[in-house]
Amino acid sequence: YGHLSVTYEGISYFPLYSLDNDVHQNANNLIDGNFFNDYFWNITSGQIRVNVRDLPPVEIDNSISGGTIQLKAKVDDELGFDSYDSYVTVGQSVEITADHLLTNSINLTISEAEFEAVGFTLTEGEIIYVLAVITDEAGNVNNHTESPKVQYVPIDETRPDEGTITLEPYVNDNGNSIMMPGYWNIDTYKIRAILGVLTNDEDNPIANGTVQLQGRYNSGSWKYLALPEIIEADMINDDNNIDIDDDIDDYIEVDDIIDDIEQDGFEEIPDIWDATVNGNIIEIRARIFDAAGNNRDWPTLPDPASTIEIHGITDEDRPKIEYADAVNENGWWGPHSDGLPIQIRLTADEEITVVTTEDGTPFIRLTTGPDVGIIDDTDGIANYASGTGTTELVFNYNPGVNEESDDLAFELTDDEAIIDLNDGDMYSIGGNRLKASTNNTDSPVLPMPADPTDDMTSLDESKDLIIDGVAPDYFFPLVDLVLPKAQGGTASVRPPETGSLWENDNEDGNDIYWNSTHTQLSLIVTLPVKVDNEGNEYPDNSLADDGLVGSIQLRIKVINGLDTVDLGPPVEIAASVDGGPPPSQTILILKDALDLVTGFEHDSNVWIDAIITDIAGNESQLILDGFDRHHIIIDYVLPDTTGNGSNLVIVSGAAENYHEVVGYWNG
Repeated sequence: YGHLSVTYEGISYFPLYSLDNDVHQNANNLIDGNFFNDYFWNITSGQIRVNVRDLPPVEIDNSISGGTIQLKAKVDDELGFDSYDSYVTVGQSVEITADHLLTNSINLTISEAEFEAVGFTLTEGEIIYVLAVITDEAGNVNNHTESPKVQYVPIDETRPDEGTITLEPYVNDNGNSIMMPGYWNIDTYKIRAILGVLTNDEDNPIANGTVQLQGRYNSGSWKYLALPEIIEADMINDDNNIDIDDDIDDYIEVDDIIDDIEQDGFEEIPDIWDATVNGNIIEIRARIFDAAGNNRDWPTLPDPASTIEIHGITDEDRPKIEYADAVNENGWWGPHSDGLPIQIRLTADEEITVVTTEDGTPFIRLTTGPDVGIIDDTDGIANYASGTGTTELVFNYNPGVNEESDDLAFELTDDEAIIDLNDGDMYSIGGNRLKASTNNTDSPVLPMPADPTDDMTSLDESKDLIIDGVAPDYFFPLVDLVLPKAQGGTASVRPPETGSLWENDNEDGNDIYWNSTHTQLSLIVTLPVKVDNEGNEYPDNSLADDGLVGSIQLRIKVINGLDTVDLGPPVEIAASVDGGPPPSQTILILKDALDLVTGFEHDSNVWIDAIITDIAGNESQLILDGFDRHHIIIDYVLPDTTGNGSNLVIVSGAAENYHEVVGYWNG
């Protein structure tokens, strides 16, 4: 039948991959650049479809039309043709029609039931061999007396081993966020899923399989992300495992958006990516396919480690400080106040993590000098102290000497109140940094002082903290402001005679005597005042303000005696009617208190001064040694009048005056 005018190389046949229950075709299964084991019978397979092509053309065999094709198979654990006689007819034959010859293709199937019908049990690790037998219309059969090109299909119905993945987010350099495991924050642009250990062995080959990420939003449907990645053979180590190793690419990544309508990125898992998804959960898993097409999802069960919380969509979602106050009570505070430090408390709208470094701690500048908005040495500094991981952050401030403020407020840096991170960092649980200011893009912004329009509360708006680190200027000008007066006696009180005091100005008339008849000492203490830049004096309200008062501590010194000692307990400053300090205050010291002072005795010389302590605890400076003070001379001995008398004689008047009476001075 026919003639050999055309060279004929013979028919070809191979399994197909199309339907869900077909054998698995693995186009990635390469050995030395050649496809090998392209097809596998896996856990989902239910049939083998065989496509027979390259039939003998009519020019060679015009009896082919009307002939038949019959599939034969065997199941064995040895690779090779063996012999034609070992193959068993499986399934029904198919008649070759003109349409088959026109398309040069015929599809046949062998189901699992047909294998079992002829006694074949498809067992893990064995191989299915398939060949096609053609019989022409005249009954001639190609009997495969020589080894044909046999198609074989390994049986692998074992899923990959169970495992886990580790998710690692990546952020860009926009500065809104840091990388935070478990969160997709404002600056996150991709997720890397690091694979655990993939086992590869002869019975369960994983090499040349694939891995692909899947994601779902709020427990919805799973979506495949990006494209599957091939598990390359060179990823497998000597122990037939894939380990986490920086030297090999043992991970798979997905970007935020995939520029392909048929592929999804992370931000395409929800139906829409906007503010409504913020705070919700996306689950990520890796679907691992072995070379045979069997798959397993990593993790197999829901695992918190494979979930990602959406934490911020735009830079407007950065956490911010909304409220600032202080733990301490309103009022006067200074370097010596009880209850320090002043604890400035910042309240954020999210829990904030604070990172400090060896080089420094975040701090806040405070306006405690004359120049607002100018950074200089007069600014107070509040250093971060506690609160990391909460919504309340505490910064401690200890007022320094010469620091002053009528209402403690944040200092301005380029017209903004900020936290100076000082090489530290402050961010939310999801890694978004505290909202930065406009002019200080690397510094968290604070509520603006004295700005009721920003819907936030600054320190000066919530508290009235008066900072006073300046001691009362008691000895300005340089005069003694404690004036003593002896009271209660019958003896005369007079200035001492010239030359009776050491190094004293004998012309001032302010030194006095204290004698045995005096019962109390009246001390007029002139209180310090403030002086402005133009030399104008005004009351120092740190001495008395709104019910709060400072104190006066009298001190006495016996000249050429012991050290200066306190004279009685401190005396509260008596506020004036308006609540402020009076110009001066009179303090009475009884004789009994003076007698308790060692050296306060006859023929001694003492002086008394005072230390003024303001409400904030600042003390005036002691007067310099050698300064001219008001002295008190103690004289308890009466004058010796022995031998003293009177020789008064009434001189007679005119001769005509006859009314002279001895001992009387009359008219």
